Order: sequence, then C-alpha cells, then structure tokens
Amino acid sequence: MTKTWIVAKNVFLKNLKSPAYYWMLLAPFVFALIGIGIGFIASKATDNSANPNSMIGIVGQPKQTTLLKNALKSQADVRSEANLKQAKAALAKQKIDAYITLNADYSKAQIVTNSQADTSFNVDSIKQTITSLKTQTAIASMHLSAAQVQNLTAPADVKTRYVSVKESKISNSAVDSGLRYGVSQASVILIFIFLSTYIQITGSEIGTEKGSRIIESLLAAVPARQHFVGKIIAIAGLLLVQLAAYAVILIAAIILAGPFGYAKYVNMVDWSQLGFGFAGVVILLAFAAILLYIVLAAVFASMVSRQEDMPKSTSTVMYVALIPYALSFMGTTAANSLFFKIMSFIPLFSQSLMPMRMAVNSASTVDGLIAFALQLAALAIFIWLASGIYAKNVLNYDDGKPLTKLLRTFKIKNS
Repeated sequence: MTKTWIVAKNVFLKNLKSPAYYWMLLAPFVFALIGIGIGFIASKATDNSANPNSMIGIVGQPKQTTLLKNALKSQADVRSEANLKQAKAALAKQKIDAYITLNADYSKAQIVTNSQADTSFNVDSIKQTITSLKTQTAIASMHLSAAQVQNLTAPADVKTRYVSVKESKISNSAVDSGLRYGVSQASVILIFIFLSTYIQITGSEIGTEKGSRIIESLLAAVPARQHFVGKIIAIAGLLLVQLAAYAVILIAAIILAGPFGYAKYVNMVDWSQLGFGFAGVVILLAFAAILLYIVLAAVFASMVSRQEDMPKSTSTVMYVALIPYALSFMGTTAANSLFFKIMSFIPLFSQSLMPMRMAVNSASTVDGLIAFALQLAALAIFIWLASGIYAKNVLNYDDGKPLTKLLRTFKIKNS
C-alpha cells in the first residue's frame, strides 16, 4: 500500500506544479470575465447607437403622440405625422425608422418598420405600451374612482404551494423547484466540462508513460494494480483541490458582494430554497461520477499502443458520458416515469438524472444518498476490475482496437 501512495504523491505533485493545471483552474473565470466584458461593451454600443437615432412617426391625435413619446422615450424619439401619406414619405426618405397608425381608442394599430434601418427598437414593448394605453382609455371612459381603477388593474393574488403525493397521502413541501432545476441543469453542464478535462489528464498520464516505454521501468518497481490505484488517487486529489479552490472563490465572492455593490443581484435569488441536502447530494454525485469516468478512461488509455491514438481511445468514454447528459434534458417532463426512476439510481447516469428528479420533487434527499451509495459500490468494483484489466494491457503494444482488447481480456478471465 505504501507504493500506491508513493505513486499517488508523485503524480499529484507533478500535476500540481504544472502551469497547465493552474490555467485549467482559472480558465473558466478568465473566459467568463471576457464574455461579461464583451457583453457589456456590446450593450453600451447598442444603447449608444440605437436609442438616440431611432425615430418613430405617429399617425394619430396629438394627445396620442404625447403619450407615446413619454412611454417610448427610453427606446426612441417620437414625432407626429400629419397623415398616412406623409408618414410613408418620411419612411421612404429614411427620415423615420418606423411609423404607427392608431385609431382613437387604441383598439386598432399598425406598426410599419424599416427592416433595413441601422437602428432597432423592441416592437413587443411598443405593442404592450399601446395595449396599456387602450386599457387606460377604456377605464377613463367608465368614469371610475381612483380606488376602483387600482382594484381593476391590480394583479391577481396567486399563491403557489408545492406538495408531495406518495401512497395516496399529500405532504407539504416548501421547496420551489425553479431554482433547483436551474442548479441541476448547470451541474450537468459543469460535470461534462470536468469530465472532458480529467479524462484528458488521465489519458495523458497513462499515454505518456506507455508511449515512451517508461511504464516498463515503473512496473518493475511497483505492481501494476498498485500503480493504477495510485494514479486514480492522485487524479481524485487534483479534482478535490480544484473543487476546494472554487469553493474558496465562491465564499470570497459572497463576502465581497457588499463592498463591491453586487449584493443586490445575489439577493435576487432565494438561496434558502436550494437546501443543503440538495446541494450536498449534487456535489457528492458529481464527484463520484467523475471518478467512475476517470477509471473508465484509464482502462481505455491502457489499451492504446501509441500516444497519438490516446484521444481516439478516451473519446469513447466521452461518448458514454453524452448519454446521461442528453437524458437529463429529455427527462424533465417525465421525471416520474419508471424508466427515469430506474436510470436515476444507476451509476454513470445518476449524477445527471437524480438531481433533475430532485429538482422537480420527484425524488428525495434519501433517494439521492442511495444513488451515491450505489456509485461508491460501483466505484469499488470498477477499480478492482479496471486495475486487473490495466495490469494485463498496459504492457501490451499491439495495434488492436481498445474494445477488441477489452473483450479479449474478459474472455481470458472467463476461460
């Protein structure tokens, strides 16, 4: 066992000292900041170019022009047109970008806009404004009091309560599935990103040693099974360091929310609806699933004879990972079906499907913990089987396909 930890320590420290590892840690934040910066610049450019130059002509009564001018001042400038003929002429000469024709009570309106104009505005927002003016006109004609108008226009008081129905019994649930659903979908995407990264690291670790024949010297000193387990432990350690680094960054961002003035955006979400149980299950399932796929990637990497063939071999594991990734989006409307209930407990699939079921209150925290326990059991079995396959194939340099070698290994075991 000491040799296993020596291998784990060497592989872990080698990667931890690599600049590429720290770029992997920081790259998501760098690209996120670049994206935010580009979006901010594009938004400012749009605001500066569209709003001052957009011009809309109004064919209607002077009062209507005044009301629309006030309502649309954040989108475009508004001017009055004497008649439809004048509005069409102004549009043809590009003096205006669009014109609106209105009848007296706003019940009928037409928006004609130049699709080739350099500026743009929100047509749907203009429709809503006209509808609002129609309602105000109708209310004014009824001579209602201020209290009656307020009562008529006030939104309906609609309350939503989530319940859980099991075995003909209804139990209350205070959880809003919207936030959990968003987190579950985000976790599916993040898991896939982590998988692609660590599968590449695993393939590179084994492929470099095998391609350069260094593995022969290493296995002369360390048994193949212990060498394999040591590498898995090291890669798991690198994953833990990355998760811990992100946790520290998240905590720092929350602490600095007040001083830097973005606390109001953080507080727009009721994070208490997420729940520690749900968040914990998502993290545990994600961590165990990544380890399972790393073990699979190590098995396929050990069957490659040339380092340049490593990406082709490990891509098989990514194809497998695509299945639960796709199912997580397909299962949102069928979370209670027997198929998705069963699949959400199966390792390699549960990390995507169980959070989705928990998000829509189709599964409990206990179900998530059971799925995690099954993942741990599967991980132990995977490591035991994979270390044996690794030992039989890591010194095999023939050009057979990885799947063919894998089947041959099982035939040898069964014979």
